[in-house]
Amino acid sequence: MCACECVNDSKQTNQMDSELINVIFLGLGFLFLYSATQTSFFIQAIVVASVNDEYRDAWNGKEWNAYGALGVYYFVFAFSGFIAPAIIAKTGPKLSLIVSAISLWLVNFVFIFPFYPGLILSSIFSGFGSAVLWTAEGSFLALNSNKHTIDRNTSIFWILFSSNLVVGNIFVMYEFAGEEYIQPHTRIVTYSMLTVCATIGCIMMFFLRDVKPSEELEIPNISPWQAFKSAFKLLKTKQMLFFSVLFLYLGVVVMFYSSIYSTAIGFTKAFGKDRKKYSGESGILLGAGEILGAVIAMRVSARSSKPRSHGSILVLIGYTLQMFAFVTVYFNLPAAASLRETDDLALMPTNLILGLLVSFLLGLGDAFIEIQAIALLSMLYQDKSASAFAIFTFVQSIVSAGGFFYSNYVDLHVHACLLVVTATIGILAMLKIYSMNPDEPGSQKTIKKRDIDENQNEQTVDFSLRSLKC
Repeated sequence: MCACECVNDSKQTNQMDSELINVIFLGLGFLFLYSATQTSFFIQAIVVASVNDEYRDAWNGKEWNAYGALGVYYFVFAFSGFIAPAIIAKTGPKLSLIVSAISLWLVNFVFIFPFYPGLILSSIFSGFGSAVLWTAEGSFLALNSNKHTIDRNTSIFWILFSSNLVVGNIFVMYEFAGEEYIQPHTRIVTYSMLTVCATIGCIMMFFLRDVKPSEELEIPNISPWQAFKSAFKLLKTKQMLFFSVLFLYLGVVVMFYSSIYSTAIGFTKAFGKDRKKYSGESGILLGAGEILGAVIAMRVSARSSKPRSHGSILVLIGYTLQMFAFVTVYFNLPAAASLRETDDLALMPTNLILGLLVSFLLGLGDAFIEIQAIALLSMLYQDKSASAFAIFTFVQSIVSAGGFFYSNYVDLHVHACLLVVTATIGILAMLKIYSMNPDEPGSQKTIKKRDIDENQNEQTVDFSLRSLKC
C-alpha cells in the first residue's frame, strides 16, 4: 500500500515539475520575444521619423506613418481575437505558439531592411500573430495548471513577461545615447539586437513540452461568428455597459503609454542630445512600475478577506497616481512633442526627473487599475468569461486603434485632457460596478470555484490584454 502511494506521489511530483518547467519556459519565451516587439513599438515613431528622412527620395516622397501603423496593428488584433480560438482548437496551443512567435520575429526585419509597404504589412501580420499568440498562451497556461497552481503559475508568467519592458529598453538606452538623429547604423544595430532577443524567445517555444488535455480540459471549439454573437448579447446588459466605459479608458491609456509618451520625451529638445536615450529610460521605469504594481496587487489580493472593497481602494490609488501623471504631462512637456521634434517651451520649465517619474506612475497606476478590472470581471462573469473578456479585448483594442489614428492630428496636451476626462468617467463606472456588487460573506471562497474551461478563458484574455502594450 505504501509502495503504491509512493509511486503515485512520485508521478504527481514529476507532473507538477513538468508543468512548472513549461510555465517557466513560456514566461521566458514571452520575456525575450516581447523585449523585441514591445520595445519596437515604444520607439517606433522616433525610428520612423529617421527612416522617412533617409528613404523619402527613394520612395518618391512617400513616408511611413508610425501612429497609423500602430492603429492598424490594434485594429487587426481586435477582430482577430474572435478568430484565434478556432485556430488553437485545430492546431493545438504549442504549434500555435511557435508559428505566431515566428511571425513576430519576422517583423523586426522591416526596420533593418526598410521598404515602403513594409510597415503596414508588418502591422497586419503582427496584429494577427499577436492575437493567436496570446490566445494560445492562455490555453497552454491552463493545460499546465490546476486549481492549486493556477495563481502561482499566473504570477510566475506575469512577472517574467513584465520584465520585457526593462530588458528591451536597456538596449535602446545604450544605443540611443547621444543620438539626436537615429543614424542608419544605430537603427540596424538596435533592431539586430532586438531580433536576437526575439530569436531566443522563439527557441524557448520549441522547448515547451506537449501536454495532453483531459476531458475536462478540452479546448472549446466555437466558430468566430458564435463568439461574436455571444459577446454582443452580453454587451447589451446594464452592468457590461458600465464595464465598457471602463474598457474605453483602458484603451486610451494603453495607447498613450505604449508609444505616445515615450515619443514625446524623445522629441523634446529641452532634454538635450540624450533625449532619445531617455525614451528607453522611460520604458524601463514604466516596466518597473508595472512589476511593482502587480506584486502589490497580488499581495493585497492574497491577504484580503474582502477582495472587492480592498480592490476599490487600489483602483482609487491608481487613479490618483495617473491623474498626477496626466497633469504633469500637460505642464511639463510642450504640446507639439508627440508630433515632431520641437524646441517649443512647456507651460513650466521642462524637468527630466518629473518626465521620467510620470513613466513610473503610469505603470504603477495601470497595474493597480487593470489587474482589479480583470479580477472584477472574472468574479462577476464566471459562467460567461469567454464573452466578457472578448468584449474587454475588443473594446480596448478598437479604442487604442482609433487613438493612434487621431494621434496624427492632436497634440500632447489634447491627449492629456482626454486622459483626465476618460479616466474620471472610467473609474466612476468601475466604482458603480463595485457598489452594485458588494462583498458577501465567503466571497473569497466562492470566486475560487470555476471549471477548467472558464479558467482557460480568463487566462487567455487576461494576458492578451497585456499584449496591447507591445
